[in-house]
This record gives sequence, structure tokens and C-alpha cells, in this order.
Amino acid sequence: MQDELRFPEEVPGAPGLSRAGPSLDQAAAFLQRLTPFPNAGSVEPASLLPMLLQRGPAASNPIQEAAAAASEPAPSIVSQAAAVLDEEMAKGVLAARGGAATQGDANAAHPVLRQMQDFVENLAAAWPNLQGSVAPAVPDAHQPSAASSHVEPLARLKPRAGVKPGERTTISMTLRNSESRPVRLVPAATDLLGARGGRIAASLLEFTPAEMALAPQEQKELVISATIPADTAPGCYSGLLVARGLDYLRALMTIEVAGNAVASAPRPSPQRAAIPERMADGFPMSRKLGGADGGPMMQEALHLARDGELGNSDAIRLLQTQRRPEDIREVLARFDRQLTPEARSKLTLAAFAPLPEGVDNQRYEPIFDRYPISGRTYTTGGGSVVLSEVQYYNGEMVQLHGVCANVAAVREALAGSGYKPMTMKHADGRESAIVQFWSHQLSDTSLRPYNAMFLIVVAVSDDTPASQACMRADGSGASSVLPMLDGHYDPGRRSYENRASLYFVRLLDSTRVAIDVGRERMGTDKRPGTIELTRNGQQRTFSVRDGAGRAVARICFTPAEDSRAFAADLARAASTAGIALRELPRGTECIYPGVARIGNGPVSEWQWRSDVTPRFQPVQPDTAVFDAGSEEGQTLIRWGFEPKVLGYIPNVRGVITGIP
Repeated sequence: MQDELRFPEEVPGAPGLSRAGPSLDQAAAFLQRLTPFPNAGSVEPASLLPMLLQRGPAASNPIQEAAAAASEPAPSIVSQAAAVLDEEMAKGVLAARGGAATQGDANAAHPVLRQMQDFVENLAAAWPNLQGSVAPAVPDAHQPSAASSHVEPLARLKPRAGVKPGERTTISMTLRNSESRPVRLVPAATDLLGARGGRIAASLLEFTPAEMALAPQEQKELVISATIPADTAPGCYSGLLVARGLDYLRALMTIEVAGNAVASAPRPSPQRAAIPERMADGFPMSRKLGGADGGPMMQEALHLARDGELGNSDAIRLLQTQRRPEDIREVLARFDRQLTPEARSKLTLAAFAPLPEGVDNQRYEPIFDRYPISGRTYTTGGGSVVLSEVQYYNGEMVQLHGVCANVAAVREALAGSGYKPMTMKHADGRESAIVQFWSHQLSDTSLRPYNAMFLIVVAVSDDTPASQACMRADGSGASSVLPMLDGHYDPGRRSYENRASLYFVRLLDSTRVAIDVGRERMGTDKRPGTIELTRNGQQRTFSVRDGAGRAVARICFTPAEDSRAFAADLARAASTAGIALRELPRGTECIYPGVARIGNGPVSEWQWRSDVTPRFQPVQPDTAVFDAGSEEGQTLIRWGFEPKVLGYIPNVRGVITGIP
């Protein structure tokens, strides 16, 4: 109902505005981050629209109002706001100005949204003449008096010295709470924008501490660490630092990147297979390369290619045009030398595996830019041509973490592989193997949508000392999750690597494309099966069957509403096991080593990478049922598998690397 109150059915001068609510919400939040409005937390579409819709000489000037309110002369931010807004529009937040709207997004070309972009562009043009006073070096965490007309300027933050590409730099600042109440601050930042183009992604910034509680009159130091990519162009990069919890606490952060780059080994260009005449979707490739009459996508590509390189945002724009499958292939063939790896990745993926209808697009998340699709292909035994890379962009996953009383049977399943199951020792002297059962329904992947089930043993190498291969259990069941939380965090790379490996004993897969008996690339014992996900309100039910239709498992649960409700149980279990838990920054890339083999064949090793983590909750008595009528169900029953904790990921995504 909130959107309905904010956006009535009829707004004079803006028919159909109620349908633009979600896009305006995102655009307002974006402007709020870039422009230092006082009390910017209150800037919402409802307050922006009067400025955007007013007409005539009596209308107030929003540019003058914004400039008068924001006393910080931040040309390096505001002068590029329109360019950044363009890129956000290309990503689907708003439609590219003058371009085609994203398919299925009726809000994209709304005139009010275009006026919002005009507002930012005009603000950028007028800003040099409307600059304010110089800001203090260190911000004080207190709120300006409501009776005062003075708005505190932005603080300026920068390292003591410049930094070279490939190096790491830090910025320190002191925050003091001058209020009479305690406050809790969570620092965040925008991307750092270069004066000559380019940017340093916000994901490369790390805040220590990640969250800060300040009592009245208390002060603490905040350290901001930034890793500069080796290919960063020299110049001045600026962005906004915001402490969430206080709307008015902001600072302008600037990093000067020197011109002498740190030497680094050149990255070899990936070998790419030629785009086949007939793709996996069965559409023949046109031999005619599109020219000026080659359709909207080719015309847009010709326009964007005038600057030479076709980059990431260019590819996103191209994928928003009206197009046929063969149009993408023509662009790939014609502009092969001008496409960056990230741009080629997005276009190649769209050619092989178009985004399914009705599925949220998560293909542009940063993790996928780190592992671009190369264009190499793999031909299955059945003749299907698929991408070599295995990536999944959206779907739902459930994980059951538990213990198996029959340790000998679990150990036998891994015999001769060089790995042994990780175990836990209970207070009464019993020993249990740690086992997991996963099931997912993937709505968007590089292999197209499919579903799968995994039977996994948490394992360590045979030569691992007993003290590291077994841990003490606290009796609550939460200990079964700890092997997924015990690893090494690299703040420079913002990555976490798990210590234990995941040994994939069996996999049931709903698509024959991923099953190639005798030629399994991941060395996993894959077999056909079906995984059906049904929803009844908030309740989820995963029903797993083997290729013959025999029941394997049924998992029925309602996801926990509070994602941190299980944190106390995990903390107690970690204390008993002597494992130090740390809260990973949002967006951390989690790396889990994977191991598998078929029968007595060679062992395959790879890595499962994801930037999302499960929401944990206790397993209820009726959550999971396993059926002995199938081989997989019988194996779990023979092992004595007892699930203890359920992990749920509503928007699972990730990458498999290291595939032979």
C-alpha cells in the first residue's frame, strides 16, 4: 500500500506514473548516494517529483536548491553523475536515454525518468558556478541543529600519499558521537569515479570495523583499505563515503593513482572457439554480417563502436535492444577484436543461453565479471554444443547439514581417493561423519535451466592430522555447519577459502546436457533424476526422484524470517570446537574446494565459488524424509544420516572453476 499512497493513479503532467514506482524508487536511492543532500535519507520519489514536474516561471529551480543545500564542491562526483546514471539505466534501473527499453520493462522509457536524468545532467553543468565552502578534514558524528540554516560541508578523506596500480592503500578517520544517545554506524561507499573515466569498484574497499557502536561522546577510528587493480589508469578517483545510521554523516573520499604501474604478468588472451554454425538452441547462424540495415542491435553496435572499444556497459545496452538470436552472433563475429572480455562474455552467454522469461537478471553481478565466459565450447556425447564454463545465475537451493553414525560406511565410499571424511566427537565419546544433502532448482544457468541433487561428504586429505580432521561437537547440531565456516579470509581480494573440501559422491541431474556417461568433465558420478520444487505460501517442498521415478527424498520447510536467528547457536558450537567465526563483508567471494571421482577412476578437483551464503535454521522432525526404494535414499539410510541444520539460499548464484 505504500507505493499506492506515494504514486496515485493520476499525477498531472505524468500519466501512468503509478507504473513507474519501482524504477523511481531505485533512481531516487541512486541520486541520494551521489548527491550530498542534507538529510538525504528523506529524499524519495515523492519529494523529487514536484521538482521534476513543475512548469512555468513560478516553478522553483531544483538545481539551485540542491546546490544551495549541498555545500561541498564535489565536481569529481557530480560532473560524472549523469554518466553513471546512464550506466545504471543500461543495467535496467532506467532505460538508456533515447534507446530502447528493456524487454518487459514498461517503466523504462517513462518521461519522468528521462527528466530525472536531465536534472542530474543540468546539476552537473551548473555545479562549478555554485560551489560551497571547504569541508573539515575529519567529520564529527553529530547532527546539525534544526534551527540552524548552516549545512555542514562534506569532509575530505584521502591517503597520506598516492598509490600505484596493484598496490594497497589505507585511509584512517576518527568518528566521534556528540549526541546524547548511542548510535550504530555501518560504513558504505559508492564506486570511486575517475576524473578521466574508469572507476575503482566499491567491492574493493574494506572497512575496519565493518560496524561501529558509539556511546555518547565516544570516539573510534575507522580504517578504509582499498586494493587498486593492476590495470587502473592513473588519475584522481573520488566517491562518497556514507555511514548508515546517521543520514547526515558523509565524506568525499579521494585516491590519487600514480602512473607507474606495479609490474604484473600479462594475462593471456583466452582461446575462443569460433561461433558454431548451429548453436545449442538450434537456430542457424546467418552468414550475412549486419550493416546499417542489420537491425536495431547491429545499428546500436555500429554507433557504440565509433569510440573503438565495446565494453561492459555497451554489451548491456546492446542486450536491451530488440534482437533475434542470430543478431547477437553477427555482433560477436563483426566486432570480435573490439569487445572486452566482459562484453564478449555477456553477449556469448546470451547467444548460447538466453535469459529465461520471468527470471530476474543476476547475470551482471560482479562475480561473473571476474570469470567471464570465454566462448570456448564443449560437445557432449549426444552432440549438444554447450559452453565450457559452468555458471548459475539464479534459482533456489536447500542444503541439509547433518551427521552420519556409520562412519566406517562413509569412509569406505571415499577409500582410495586420497580423502577421508571429516568427523566430530560428541561429549559421550561417539564419533560421526559430517555429510550434506543439497537440492536446487536453477532458473538460469550457462547450461540453461536445470535442477540437481548432491550427496556430499565433508572431507580432508588422508594425511591431515587427527586434530584437524575431527572437531568437538556441542550437542546442538549446529556443529555440522562449522566446516563450511572454517577457512581463510583474504581482505585484499575480499575472498574466503574453505579449509575442508566437499566430496561429491553422487549427483542426480534433470538435464541430459549435463550428463555425459563416460566423459564426465567434473569426474562426478552423475545420473538422471528429477527435482520438483513446489510452493505453498512461504512453504517450500523439494521432491527428489531418480531416473526410474523412485523417490529419493522429500524436504519440506518454511524459510526463517530472521536471517540471524541461528547466529547464537553457531557461536556456541564454534566456541566448543575452538573455531573463530568472523562475519564476512557483503559480496565476499566464498570458495569451496570440490572433489569427486567415478568408481575407482581418477580424482577430479575444482572450486565452487559464490557470493551469497545460506540462511540457517534448525531442522524440524518432519523436515526431511528419505526413501530406501532408491539407491541414493538407501545410501543415506545405511550411513545413518541425520540432518541437523537447514540452509536456504533464495537467489543462489555462483561459478565453477578449475574444470578439466
